[in-house]
Amino acid sequence: MKNIKLIVFMLLSLIVVSCEDDDATITQVVQNEVERGAVLRTYNLISSTFNAFDPTSTFDVIIQEQDIEDGGLMESVDVFLSFQKPGASGFDTVVSERLLENIPASAFTIDEFGLPRTRITFTLQEATSFLGLGAGDFTGGDRVVVRLALNLIDGRVISFQDAAGNVLSSSFFRSPYRYFVDIACIPLGPVPGDYIFEMVDSFGDGWNGGFLTVTVNGVSQDISVPEPSGSTASVTITVPQGATEFTIVYTGGDFDDENSFEIILNGVVVASASNPPDGEVILSICPT
Repeated sequence: MKNIKLIVFMLLSLIVVSCEDDDATITQVVQNEVERGAVLRTYNLISSTFNAFDPTSTFDVIIQEQDIEDGGLMESVDVFLSFQKPGASGFDTVVSERLLENIPASAFTIDEFGLPRTRITFTLQEATSFLGLGAGDFTGGDRVVVRLALNLIDGRVISFQDAAGNVLSSSFFRSPYRYFVDIACIPLGPVPGDYIFEMVDSFGDGWNGGFLTVTVNGVSQDISVPEPSGSTASVTITVPQGATEFTIVYTGGDFDDENSFEIILNGVVVASASNPPDGEVILSICPT
């Protein structure tokens, strides 16, 4: 029995020593082989849609850089722009990527977290002029692509193709390095016509307290899919010539993930949502 205990003790000792050696080897490999990287985090995406009717509409984002040295590895950030139009299978690039600006590390300010932060903003007019586009070269459905590249002091360049999926899309990092800025045709005033509201409840029991409030010239009307056994509802609301007010606001209820709607004007879908968020519904009505 004593011999058996001695053998077991010796085996355990060998396992412990082996594990310690493995740990030391792994630690040495990590320290020697793994590079220290950095990320650009989307701190606040303030505005990410251009209005084709408003040349002063803006793209506006605050970004934050983070590395192992709290910004000490950053040399600069490049901002590139390109322009795309919808194609047969996605978007086609019409204007290739161009360097809009280089932001040196010295232009970043240190925020309350001790990390460098800066703001990138420009108007639709500035973007289209830089890309060589005239007023007739873009419309609703097109988009400007903003790509960021983080330049490090050791010569490495990090952009969206270099970052892992959890860095690009996670709620913590929010580091896409690339923003698709849609161009919408958001009317600056009411557009007259007959608006058809096609509303759907996927479960078939109505919108469970959710509703759209449509206001035309101070007169409001609440519309929804009726309860308790409604699957669809269609309502037409007319906005007359000379109207000075036209707003649409969604108010959620229970099970909003079952709710969806389309708003159609002259056969064209000018707004749509599935699992709609609370708040005003923005219309996109482009000239024919």
